[in-house]
Amino acid sequence: MNYKPFYQKNSRSLRLWHWTTAIVIGLLLYTVFVGKFSLNPFTNSFTIHDRLQQLGVNATPDPSYAIAEALSKNVWNWHIKYGYALTGLFVFRVIIEVFQRPRARFFKKMKTALLFARRKEDRKTARHFLIVRLIYILFYLLLAAIIGTGLWLSFNRRSPQVELVHSVKQIHESCFYFLLLFILVHIVGIITAERKSYKNIVSNMINGGTDT
Repeated sequence: MNYKPFYQKNSRSLRLWHWTTAIVIGLLLYTVFVGKFSLNPFTNSFTIHDRLQQLGVNATPDPSYAIAEALSKNVWNWHIKYGYALTGLFVFRVIIEVFQRPRARFFKKMKTALLFARRKEDRKTARHFLIVRLIYILFYLLLAAIIGTGLWLSFNRRSPQVELVHSVKQIHESCFYFLLLFILVHIVGIITAERKSYKNIVSNMINGGTDT
């Protein structure tokens, strides 16, 4: 049986969400790596201090860390803005799911795939589809954790509960590393699938694909 009801033409709104989210996540990861490495105030303050000394600037107190922190703050301000954009996109994804035609909804397709997994001729394809969808569920949970902790940090950065802020920040950072791992797995998975039995995955997410 060639027809697979758990496949569907990707809607324009879903494709828009997918590529916009990919861009925003890329920008968020960029600000993370720039803020933590290239513009880390703890390491850059020494560079700035040495340069000020070479220029004959002997200010008291030493402004090196304050300058480095100001540069780093600009990057994290952009990180927060991109975080708000990701929050909006997450809400948009929920709206897409609510208003999509029933047979194209995420869990409806999973249910259909479970039924097809019982058929010997469709079992392999259905199981592959279910594994991919389970990975996507983990991705959405990870995204929710990143957004939830990020919003909390955005509104509680100056909270007197220093230990709580630090703990939430650690969770937020760990989620970003898991997100990076997901992106790597996602890219490898697409390349592997394209080279085997599942063709046109990327083009279908660009032009919409077909229902068959």
